[in-house]
Amino acid sequence: MTMKNPQTPWNVQKHSLSCEKETDLEMQAQLVEALIAQLTGLNQNGAFTIQADSDFHTLLHIWKTWLTSREVFSQRLKQVLAFDSSQLSGENAELWKHLQEKQESMRNILEGKEEALTLLEDNFLSPENLAYRDRGTLSALSEIPALIENKYAKCNQKLTLVIIDARTGVLVKDLLHQLNSNHVQVIF
Repeated sequence: MTMKNPQTPWNVQKHSLSCEKETDLEMQAQLVEALIAQLTGLNQNGAFTIQADSDFHTLLHIWKTWLTSREVFSQRLKQVLAFDSSQLSGENAELWKHLQEKQESMRNILEGKEEALTLLEDNFLSPENLAYRDRGTLSALSEIPALIENKYAKCNQKLTLVIIDARTGVLVKDLLHQLNSNHVQVIF
């Protein structure tokens, strides 16, 4: 995939921009709690047992702080350790399945046995693909074209859009399809 011929990966789908339900957000948070517990070897005493590379100590601290804010250590540790993925459906079930398939690789990254860059090549877990599935990103992608059109059409000017290292170009492709080509000049 090159920027000159952007393609949408097989698993990146458009989602409606309707408001997310609180229960869905909570389910996603519980999914992340369970993943952190599995990756770090969180035990019944609330300790991470993973022998993480020193490059990832800050990340582990951030995770521990977040789990603390969610009252995992004070009230919900058993629930997190006994996470039941059968309650997941739709996107969450698909994400959980993929995370389980990549768990060994992610643990190897945390232990310094594998390069973190391997996640950039993952069609599901790369930051670009995760961002593309985020409802906030999708909302912005629907609002940006109108803002551009209004500003530059009124001024009768052309916007010069410079694309620098957009990886697969998924987000850029979506944005460009929504823009009026009379008002935009794209430079790769």
